[in-house]
Amino acid sequence: MNESKEVYMKKMLSGVLPFLAMFVLVTGSVVLSCATGSFRDDRLVSLKAEVTPEGKILTLWVLSEIQSVIVVDGSNRSRKIELTPDEWRYDGEEGVLTLRKDVPFETSYAVVQGCPSAPPTFILTNIGNYDDLLVILDNRLAIEGYDYTVDRDSDRLMFREGVNLNREEWFIRYPGEEGTVSLGEGKPENRDKIAYLEAEHQKRFLDSWYDKQEAFWFLEEGDGRGKPQLVRRAATDGERRDMKSFPLSVWKVRSDARLSELSREMGFSLSLPEEIAVKESIPFLMTGKTIEETFSEGKLVRKLHISYENGENSVDLVLVSRGEVEPEAPERVIDDRIIDLGRPVRRVRQWGLVSQGMGEKPEVGSYTSWTWSQGDVRYFIGCESDEEELYRSIISRILKKG
Repeated sequence: MNESKEVYMKKMLSGVLPFLAMFVLVTGSVVLSCATGSFRDDRLVSLKAEVTPEGKILTLWVLSEIQSVIVVDGSNRSRKIELTPDEWRYDGEEGVLTLRKDVPFETSYAVVQGCPSAPPTFILTNIGNYDDLLVILDNRLAIEGYDYTVDRDSDRLMFREGVNLNREEWFIRYPGEEGTVSLGEGKPENRDKIAYLEAEHQKRFLDSWYDKQEAFWFLEEGDGRGKPQLVRRAATDGERRDMKSFPLSVWKVRSDARLSELSREMGFSLSLPEEIAVKESIPFLMTGKTIEETFSEGKLVRKLHISYENGENSVDLVLVSRGEVEPEAPERVIDDRIIDLGRPVRRVRQWGLVSQGMGEKPEVGSYTSWTWSQGDVRYFIGCESDEEELYRSIISRILKKG
């Protein structure tokens, strides 16, 4: 029996600030959780992945044999169904498992247990940019051509023979069409090492990407009476310097940490709901906890991100001590006011660039940020302005808990 390892999942902000005046709204990301547990046969792996509305599951990790498929209710994890072999079909060439049985859950995910192919092979579904592919093996950056090879025609990544991912710590991350895809496995005490390696990779990738670009998308004020105009032009020397000097973040996953543990680590008290019920919507469940660390004005700034999901939407709540660096004043403000959601909340609407990925033409959109303070803690939630009604309900319930 091999040593039990903890699964880590990372919901990452896939947008990167190509210049200081631009922000990216993230519409979603894809996470595949891969784990090996203490099974009798240490060749077995257990994969957790979302079930699409069409009843399909992307395993990403190519399996040679499937032992079991369990579908879990996304809004009530105590409800689950184990499928018989004739109730699903697996296409190993595409890495797609298709359900042949109707599932009585509005949203669901599947836990698939099986034997991986040898050597370990992954399908990089809808990969957006191979230059931003990150592979970590045994707490170091893996080397393409030595640790693994990539077939870009079939979008397959294959580790070399002799690599047993049940006995190695590993991590794969790449940009997909709908967000960042992350999968991996490692011991809890080593997760921060992965975070530092990710940040190092991201810095190298961004510097290289900026150097290759001849022009960028900027917002210009136009006539000053309405929506700013989108313009593509070369960056000035100062703008390019700002892009390359923008501080990157280190994202430290704390998925299984209790709020009491996070309170001690962050140095402030936390009182948050585990579940948020919103009228005429599937309840939002707390699914992720991540500490973001960045360097600003000569000091290390730490922010706690709490993620809530209901299978349809994802909400990122950011908490930071009021003693940290104060946020910059918003730019291109449409509306700025204090509203009552059980206690005063500042709501700011502003213009910005909405992008699905680097290099793609963005759109000019309205973004809404909500901020408030409780004791020594500042809270922040951001959304596209057309989602304000949903977010008002979510914030009201968070405030009631606090």
